[in-house]
Amino acid sequence: MKWKAILALSILVFVGIIGASSAEAEIKITIRNNRSHNISIAFRWDGFDENHSRGWFTVNAGQSRTITLSEVVYALTSGGFGYYATGGGSTWRGNNDNGLQGWIHPKEAFRFTFFGDEVENPKSGMQKVLYRRVNLTETGNSRENGTATLTFNP
Repeated sequence: MKWKAILALSILVFVGIIGASSAEAEIKITIRNNRSHNISIAFRWDGFDENHSRGWFTVNAGQSRTITLSEVVYALTSGGFGYYATGGGSTWRGNNDNGLQGWIHPKEAFRFTFFGDEVENPKSGMQKVLYRRVNLTETGNSRENGTATLTFNP
């Protein structure tokens, strides 16, 4: 975990030296729901020393939606970003080989910051799950922004 803090500090120093733009970091995830039912999706990502999860975002049947997470920095989370989705009786999640541990609340919108099993402001009913990894693509040259597309087919 310390390497993440060192990497983040290095990035901040580098950006400060070359002159950063005023734009904030962000990850844009486009979700294509080609199924006949709505999908609810949650995301999990690495931070400096902590991890984060946020959900639920709904994508209607047959629709696409781009979700922008402005609190995510590509350089910190490119290897630790994932999703957990449900809809129409199906669940898309990680597995023991490549999943990312994180937290959800199965019935309510949530935003959690956690350190392993320790969650800031825990909610009754929350559950620990495995998120499926997402390969993000860096956008721009600042190492702050990234993108990915998730497609859910029948």
